[in-house]
Amino acid sequence: MIYRKLGKSGLEVSAIGLGSWEMAGNVWGNADEANSIRTIHEAVECGINLLDTAASYGGGRAETVVGKALKGIRKGDSVHQMRSESAAEQRRRIQPHA
Repeated sequence: MIYRKLGKSGLEVSAIGLGSWEMAGNVWGNADEANSIRTIHEAVECGINLLDTAASYGGGRAETVVGKALKGIRKGDSVHQMRSESAAEQRRRIQPHA
């Protein structure tokens, strides 16, 4: 796996990340939670340490699934979770008094 520095954070992240939107099941139909957790475990075994998730993915369901999967990850493995802001969070950051 190829790893790159993430901006100025000093974190080394895999060049390939895993998105979790489809794991929420809202747009894509029913998502199988056990299969989603297996997918995350397999990705980590392959060297992927960059996971993308957001509160808007299934109203937080994807974040819950990712959290359950990460509980099963061996200590010492480094997994970085990138959390996207919701549109409301972005508006509050840009216009904090809105």
